[in-house]
Amino acid sequence: MLQNDFQRGSGPFSRSLWLVAGASAVIALLAVNVISMAKNVQRLNENARSVVQSYETIAHLEQVLSLVKDAETGQRGFLITGNPDYLEPYNQSITEIANAIDQVAQLIATDASQRELLSKLRDRVDSKLSELQTTIDLRQTAGLESAQQMVLSNQGKAAMDSIRAIVSEMVQTERRQLQVRSQEADRAYRTAILTGLISGLLALAALTAFLIALRKYLNTRDRAATTIAAQAENLKITLASIGDGVIATDAQDRVTNLNTVAEALTGWTIAEAMSQPLEQVFQIVNESSRESVLNPVFRALAEGTIVGLANHTVLIAKDGTERPIDDSAAPIRDRLGEVIGCVLVFRDVSDRQQQERQLRDSRERLELALTAAKLGQWDLDLADNTTVRTLKHDQIFGYDALLPEWTYETFLEHVFVSDRPAVDAAFRHSVETGSPCDFECRIRRADGTRRWIWVKAIVQKNAAGQNSRMIGMVGDITRQRQAEADLRESEQRFRQIADTMPQIVWVTRPDGYHEYYNRRWYDYVGCTPEECLGTGWNAPLHPEDQQKAIDRWSHSLRTGEPYEVEYRFRSYAGEYRWFLGRALPVKDDNDQITRWFGTSTDIEDFKQAEAERNQLAADLFEADRRKDEFLATLAHELRTPLAPIRNGLQILQRTHSNNYSGNETTERIQAMMARQLNQMVQLVDELMDVSRISRGKVTLRPEPVEVSAIIEQAVETCRPDIEAAQQILTVTLPPQSVYLQADSMRLVQVFSNLLNNACKYSEPGAEISLSAEPSDKDLTVSIKDTGIGISAEMLPRIFDLFTQVEGAFERASGTGATADQGGLGIGLTLVKQLVEMHEGSVQAYSAGLGRGSEFVVQLPMITPTAQAADSGESSLPTANIRRIVIVDDNEDSAMTLAMLFEMTGDETQTAHDGLQAVEIAAAFQPDIALLDIGLPGLNGYEVAERIRQQPGGESIILVALTGWGQVEDRQKSSAAGFDAHMVKPVDHDALLILLQELMAA
Repeated sequence: MLQNDFQRGSGPFSRSLWLVAGASAVIALLAVNVISMAKNVQRLNENARSVVQSYETIAHLEQVLSLVKDAETGQRGFLITGNPDYLEPYNQSITEIANAIDQVAQLIATDASQRELLSKLRDRVDSKLSELQTTIDLRQTAGLESAQQMVLSNQGKAAMDSIRAIVSEMVQTERRQLQVRSQEADRAYRTAILTGLISGLLALAALTAFLIALRKYLNTRDRAATTIAAQAENLKITLASIGDGVIATDAQDRVTNLNTVAEALTGWTIAEAMSQPLEQVFQIVNESSRESVLNPVFRALAEGTIVGLANHTVLIAKDGTERPIDDSAAPIRDRLGEVIGCVLVFRDVSDRQQQERQLRDSRERLELALTAAKLGQWDLDLADNTTVRTLKHDQIFGYDALLPEWTYETFLEHVFVSDRPAVDAAFRHSVETGSPCDFECRIRRADGTRRWIWVKAIVQKNAAGQNSRMIGMVGDITRQRQAEADLRESEQRFRQIADTMPQIVWVTRPDGYHEYYNRRWYDYVGCTPEECLGTGWNAPLHPEDQQKAIDRWSHSLRTGEPYEVEYRFRSYAGEYRWFLGRALPVKDDNDQITRWFGTSTDIEDFKQAEAERNQLAADLFEADRRKDEFLATLAHELRTPLAPIRNGLQILQRTHSNNYSGNETTERIQAMMARQLNQMVQLVDELMDVSRISRGKVTLRPEPVEVSAIIEQAVETCRPDIEAAQQILTVTLPPQSVYLQADSMRLVQVFSNLLNNACKYSEPGAEISLSAEPSDKDLTVSIKDTGIGISAEMLPRIFDLFTQVEGAFERASGTGATADQGGLGIGLTLVKQLVEMHEGSVQAYSAGLGRGSEFVVQLPMITPTAQAADSGESSLPTANIRRIVIVDDNEDSAMTLAMLFEMTGDETQTAHDGLQAVEIAAAFQPDIALLDIGLPGLNGYEVAERIRQQPGGESIILVALTGWGQVEDRQKSSAAGFDAHMVKPVDHDALLILLQELMAA
């Protein structure tokens, strides 16, 4: 019977063998599953690292190329402008390039072919940087032309093309490796899933068969107990050795078993979890919504099929720990196919998600770098003409968001029609030959605006070696193009202006090399640019002027001081003419001279006029010298006979005092001689005074003096003559004290001369009056007589030197007490000169001969405020410190007016155009704004309106200072919001008074 059972394979021994075989199969399948999954996970990790490494290598290679371009851009900006600010991107790129290359070296350390290419790249980069530094040094030391010659040698372009080629080759190698690694990663992933699923299913199938057999063995427990225990132990060990968590349930989804991995992940021990509902032990939610997720066990039990979890599922352990997982559930069936339970296999995918995040972050960093550089990236599939772009790409073309579709034709539609043939030819040539694509063109954005862009791209091949993709970047270069156009326009405008100037205009480098002359120079000297540039300006110089001009030029180059010298240039016809050469250094923000700007102005006519003036001045000086000699000789000759006359008079007086019995005739003769002597002494003194005043050798000693004291002193001087003539003198003085800033001695001389004149030319017994009347600013002194008067023809010449009033000669040669009081016609000239030196005036009036005359003197009075000014205090209106904006496109006018206000303690700022005035007014918050009307940018009316619209602008005092003074101009300024209108040139004192009145209003 036992033999029959063995032969049928249905005895206990046969069943044991089958159970052992089933357990072994389960263990083998599980082991194979574990090993296969471990290897697949390891392979996935390695592939993920390789993919990330490839992306990072490509990014760093493109960074190296970008940094070299930035260095070249900074170098070109510096070469063109000479401005050291353009070297900032160059210097920054130099410091970053070596680091970027070192990072690439670390990433490709295991790739021999890439290391060899990197070594070449390092050499090419070093060569390029050396070439850039050489051109920069040439620009700084030898100037733009030497640096341009270095650039035009194409050494830099060749180095840059070599760098691009090496970077392109390395990037293509990495992309090929990336494609292979991506395919391997996909195959490894699919293999892992498939093998895991198959081995899991096989293991589960074997386990199911084992469990069915085990149940059959329950009826023969005694004979199969050992085998069943061994199988159970084997199953436990197998489950414990699996890297995934395994939970088994019955048909009612209650937990029947779980391995140690499941215990660790769920936080439940097998003892705690036994017979517990699965949803309590295995609690899962959606990672984002936090809503509960349908457990796959339920579907597996209900549908009898294998079910997997959705992505983004999180397992919440008993202690609250959360882990991202993926899993699958398979039903357990009995030998009749009935579902009697379920096996749930799950795993922690935190590491895998971390790797995915790192890969995603790497891609985002690359896109951020391109965005920061304001570059758009695109990837064109040449087969289906579809393009993947970054947002920045579409923004450059004027779109706020990515368009749903972008093809090569879409791009061409934005390109200017005139540029399309060249762009299309460049694109197709690149696609056909596989060479890099690099061009600039104009586009019309979505909003219709026009922009300049550059496009750079490379072509990639597929596995079959065909050109399948074009990957590139696009950048907006409108500002760069506009700056280049502005520079060309500015230079052209400068040349046009310079060529229309009558002066010779020239520009030199910092070392003195003449690099530009305007048309006037070539027309004058008749040379060619090749002959004149550099030091060719020396040749036309007059031999006598060469060393002087060269020495002064060398001094200016050495010290940086402005250059100014007069020299003679020879024209093409051989004629020498005088020129005034001037040059100013043009400096950058670092106070370094970037060039010299000079002019040479023809001053030949001025030189000739100056020579004529000098000759005339010499002749006048000689005549004046001879006149002075004559006057001095005349004075000497006149004074010589006066000494013995005076001595004789003294002898007669002493003799008379010693009881000499004289007679009336002798006394009369003595009196006559004394009068004549005094008259002659006065004439000589006046003659010398006129001479000294004419030569400017008389200086006043002004001080505050009281008028009454001066007049009284003059009256006392003249009183003896007036009394001798028995004339009546009436003096009227102001009741209050009146002060003048004057030389008291000279004013006594003025009034005594006028009183003497009145006495001389009036009959005995005549009336003479002197009155002094103050007004608002001036003192008026009138001296009136009833004497011989002045004819109408004589009045205009009365103050001329040596002029005599008609009838004076007869009066001087007549008889009587005053018949000897004539003069040389000097006194009134002296009066006029002295009064004008005191900033006053004198006028003569007469109704005609025999009807008397009047002389009126006006002198400026000083007020108590003025007196304080003369003692060192200010006489100007004073006020608190005011904030004043002065706006005038004439910088000298604005500067000098600001200096006047600063002398009164005010705080000022200046502006020279309308827009600048509005900005300064907003920031400075002035109390007063003094505005010119004819301003560039905005005129004065517009500036006033904008200032009034600013916060606080309604309280600012606005005064128009302009050359326009018609009625309609004043109406315009008032309508624009001005408080006052003054016409240039403006008296500063009057302006101060006006501002004081406006601020007090």
